[in-house]
Amino acid sequence: MIFSVLACLLAGVAAYSLRPVHQRQHGSTTRACSSVVCKAQPPPSLQQLLAGATNQLASLTDSKVADGLQQTRRSPQHKNSRSIWVVCAKRAVDDQVTVDLASTVHAAVCCFMRASRSERPSIIMFCGADLCDTTVPTDSRSLLNGATLALHFFRTCSHVRHLDMSDVKFVLEDRSATLRDGVVNLALEVRQQLRATDSSDFAGGFEVRFFSSEHHLQRISDVENLLPRLSPLRPLHALQADVSHEPIASPFAFSTDAATSRLARHACQAQQLQMLQLNLAGIERGEFLEPKVWQQALSVRATLASELLDEAGTARSSKRYEELRELEISVGCLAHVEKALQPLTKDPLRGSIAARELRDASMKLHAAICSLRSLDPDLPLTPQQWMRLVDGPSPKSGDRAMNPTIKPYTYVE
Repeated sequence: MIFSVLACLLAGVAAYSLRPVHQRQHGSTTRACSSVVCKAQPPPSLQQLLAGATNQLASLTDSKVADGLQQTRRSPQHKNSRSIWVVCAKRAVDDQVTVDLASTVHAAVCCFMRASRSERPSIIMFCGADLCDTTVPTDSRSLLNGATLALHFFRTCSHVRHLDMSDVKFVLEDRSATLRDGVVNLALEVRQQLRATDSSDFAGGFEVRFFSSEHHLQRISDVENLLPRLSPLRPLHALQADVSHEPIASPFAFSTDAATSRLARHACQAQQLQMLQLNLAGIERGEFLEPKVWQQALSVRATLASELLDEAGTARSSKRYEELRELEISVGCLAHVEKALQPLTKDPLRGSIAARELRDASMKLHAAICSLRSLDPDLPLTPQQWMRLVDGPSPKSGDRAMNPTIKPYTYVE
């Protein structure tokens, strides 16, 4: 009897061991297959970009941003949770709404139209998008900042489409172009509402949803991971708010014109250098130089230097000459920064640098960022584009109808 039981057990073990691996490990096999089957998707069209390009961004952006996008699609888990939206506005060009800024605001308007009454935000914050205070010389001639224009454009679209904004409170940060100042004012507004109302109304917590370009949201995520004590979202952590992202694709980043996409890439590189600028500001307050942030800055400098070498000895137009001149200024300034920060790059823990040299390095880095930002191909909306966005049909009528066409910027040689 005992031998028969043992024989049955041995037969069962042998049968299980002979089963295919994919029948015993469903999870690992599924992940492996998905990594093999997944293929790179072609760049989306300009019509798809203005609607947010949700399907494309899931594969083109970082997984953290994609996860944040999926988080925004979920309904609130608590009936008393409060939804708050933050529209990150780029700087204005000649006191006008630009194509990138209009794309961000238009995405927020479409999300508001699709949301149910319980999912609509109680507060919409309009603020700048800069990680650090980086003022370009042309900004001194501007009378209006991007946040003010974004609020005006949002109210215009909502008025034309007869959207009920009676339950929404608008908060505007028009004195600063940095994201941190806007988040600080938002946290103060939330605390003021907590004191003025019953705390049970906020029992479900807060859900803060950021509307911005996919590259800018990635930079915010990098700061959260690499420089958490310098993160502009730190005031929201004290409120225990859930942060999610709504990435909007820039029409210039996916432009079919090679020169336009190249200029848009330089604008993104300026945002990458802002992380090092934020890190240097933290060093003055006792922070350490983050190696990964420094490697990103070195990568930007190497890319710019390689572009300059490729253009050496070739004929170029006046437009291209001005672009290369700005790149030379950026590369030279970054070389000065690399030389000044050598004590910190060799030994981030025990290395030291004089306060004066650190300030000089920060000023050179600021100049490099300004040179790259001056190449941004973003331009003001034309009256026809303004009317197409404002008078756009409801998203319920179909995705194709709600995608206005904005012509790409043409780089004139």
